[in-house]
Amino acid sequence: FHSADGWPIVDSDKFPNLTAMNEELHGMGLKTGFYFNPCWCSVEWKVWPTGNTAKDAATVLDLGFDGVKIDGCGPANNMTLWGELLNASGRPLLIEDCLDK
Repeated sequence: FHSADGWPIVDSDKFPNLTAMNEELHGMGLKTGFYFNPCWCSVEWKVWPTGNTAKDAATVLDLGFDGVKIDGCGPANNMTLWGELLNASGRPLLIEDCLDK
């Protein structure tokens, strides 16, 4: 789900600081990834019929993840756009498309 302004909602009770989590895991030599399920939802598809790819990609980058898995059963499944947005960061990221088109 996304907030009213289109940013991904993270359960801050379970994940109080994803940036710190990623930094700690990177310090251990580990890579981290974020999972998006941008499937059609009875609420979100009416509000964002083309998805929130730019804000979703910005979230992956801002939080310091090394990759993202995208379930592609909704409006935000343009892998070319995801690639352009993430590659613009200049750092290598893994993009996994579940190919559920």
